[in-house]
Amino acid sequence: MNEQNLAPTLDELPETWVDELKPNRPRDLLRLVRHIRGKRTRAVPPESVANNHTFPPYLLAEYHGLPNGYFSKHFTHGYIRTFDKVMLGSMTRLRQKISVHFSNYERVLDIGCGGGEQAALLADCGIPSVQAIDASPYMVAHAMQRYPKIPFIVANAESTGYADEEFDAICLSFVFHEIPPKFAEQALTEINRILKPGGEIIIAEPSSLQMTLSRRDLYRRFGWRGVYFKLLAGHMHEPFIGPWHARDHVQWLASHGFFVLEEDQSCPIHWWRAQKR
Repeated sequence: MNEQNLAPTLDELPETWVDELKPNRPRDLLRLVRHIRGKRTRAVPPESVANNHTFPPYLLAEYHGLPNGYFSKHFTHGYIRTFDKVMLGSMTRLRQKISVHFSNYERVLDIGCGGGEQAALLADCGIPSVQAIDASPYMVAHAMQRYPKIPFIVANAESTGYADEEFDAICLSFVFHEIPPKFAEQALTEINRILKPGGEIIIAEPSSLQMTLSRRDLYRRFGWRGVYFKLLAGHMHEPFIGPWHARDHVQWLASHGFFVLEEDQSCPIHWWRAQKR
């Protein structure tokens, strides 16, 4: 790992423009509402953060309508706290499933670790070496604060900085649909490089069902939860989710040296477990 991967603490990270807004001040509240309801703009990392890290261009999108995207102290904290609640526990169940699948491995990497919940569960399973990376230094700083015993690193999926064949297993949850196709190709090539032959990956992403099925069909198959996730998907800002859903994922994995062992598509999650040839 080079020096750019060194993760700053929350105290070391500067606040961004959105952190400085005071919701109890009408002028600031109005500015925030106008920003959220208006045309999406690009996130602006503080100069000191931008000078210490090289960010892929896609990271500057304001995903999910987060003001300034993944570059803020307070909004990323709120996102971490509420994500599992908004997903009605489905992410918690997914993380538990991933941990069970990987529990017998020695070295596991969580890519796009967010607030660190998956890495913490993996460590709780007794896996000797759990590593975790995220491209946002603000996400990494929150994860470090919450789980100080786990090594969290600032790095992106297409350029991790790890050695060849360093890991037995790798997981990515809700990462690929936030990466443009060009960078997704690079990321899967990188994953193949750092994964041992015979190693496993688990990829989990938003299902296309809540976007393509009607409310009636979703209700018939999944009850009120299906309708809820359709409404939720309609309000999320996901600039690269269309190209992700357009892929033949099994063929794509095969073209990068993986064969699918298990696949499950439900609502709201579609996931694949694959093995490196």
